Amino acid sequence: MTTRAQHQPLTIERLEHAVMLLAYMIELDGPVHMPAYECLEQELQKLRHRETVRDRARQRLEAIGHRPLEIGLKAKGK
Repeated sequence: MTTRAQHQPLTIERLEHAVMLLAYMIELDGPVHMPAYECLEQELQKLRHRETVRDRARQRLEAIGHRPLEIGLKAKGK
């Protein structure tokens, strides 16, 4: 059986929400949830880093007057 959550992409917003929920659970239940909290914090940091790299790459392309979609179409010969 599949659930809706399995089909949703991993986003910064979803990870932030999950980290917030785990923070609340740590307050209620104690340190039992800390390993999961740390794991999600690391994933959030990785995802933020990837987004930053993607943004820098786009800015570099735009600085020379190209839009990423235009370059992709040119590479495909369209």
